[in-house]
Amino acid sequence: MGQVSTRHQKVTVTCTDNGNVAEAIIEKYAQREYMTVVMASQRIQLKYDAVNHLYVGGAFGMEFTALSKDIYNE
Repeated sequence: MGQVSTRHQKVTVTCTDNGNVAEAIIEKYAQREYMTVVMASQRIQLKYDAVNHLYVGGAFGMEFTALSKDIYNE
């Protein structure tokens, strides 16, 4: 398992269903494994998709994606 970061960082999250883009706070992050983000007061778990090189998760009946290159410090 990769190193888990609990330092609060921000990431851009995209809803693939409607194309909306939002900023989320990363609650937990393990590079190339998973990230848990908080967006609109809700936690969303995204797992790493090695084929497409992005993080993917579902919530509220929608799919969300994030790229590790979009993670930035506050």
